[in-house]
Amino acid sequence: MERRFQVVIVGGGPVGVALAIELGRRNITCALVERHLTPQRIPKGQNLTNRTMEHFYFWGIADELRAARLLPPGYPIGGITAYGNLMSEYWYATFGGGGRGESVRDYYFQANERLPQYRTEEVLRRRLAQCPTVTALFGWAATAITQNETGVQVTIAAEADRRHTQTLTADYLVACDGAHSTVRAQAGIARGGIDFGQRMVLAVFRSRQLHAGLSRFPPLHHLPRVAPRPQGLLAVLRPGGCGRGVVLPRPRPSRRADPPGGARPPAAGGRLPVRL
Repeated sequence: MERRFQVVIVGGGPVGVALAIELGRRNITCALVERHLTPQRIPKGQNLTNRTMEHFYFWGIADELRAARLLPPGYPIGGITAYGNLMSEYWYATFGGGGRGESVRDYYFQANERLPQYRTEEVLRRRLAQCPTVTALFGWAATAITQNETGVQVTIAAEADRRHTQTLTADYLVACDGAHSTVRAQAGIARGGIDFGQRMVLAVFRSRQLHAGLSRFPPLHHLPRVAPRPQGLLAVLRPGGCGRGVVLPRPRPSRRADPPGGARPPAAGGRLPVRL
């Protein structure tokens, strides 16, 4: 089966869905191809800048996004950066999201916001459903791409059964499918940079003891740690003592990991009981 669109978007994360909404508002026919049926509940991509919120305002979803935040209403957006570990005497605070929040607020009519990417995606998907010229194909993945003088042809397969395929044709194809982009690979476009091969670990944990130890800081949501040679980053979501994650660049497989009941976040400054 072959279906024709003006634009095919491969990748239905926040970038792909946002593009589909913007095109749909202009009555441009497009297909959005995304392999995940639902947003993945991984607490990444937390910050929405002032300019991003202005776009969402014009799409009519700014209030819905603010209502979807996990932070308590009115809880300040900002962070603490500590040298060495979070128990260090050397630290400083930024308010309003740093350079993209309080310090630039007068230049925008929307304040920045902070919520997990999956909550943002849920709101964006509901807005997408209101665009009649957009065909959302969740649960499908692009497998083959060809082009000729009349446009581009994309073969997609159902994630549930790769034998079930469709062919989409379009004037344009947009790659929004992330670091391991199928579109980029099949187009022969190399990925540059030096850090793309870096392995990362994201853990979600809760520690009441860490929460109590951080009471010396102002009530801000985000507490990263830095060191002369960073080997890890601890970012803590303050309310309720729930940590957003421990991110460790290039974990060493040979090193024995601590058991879940006694994990030691490298930035916490000591051994603390946590619940993953």
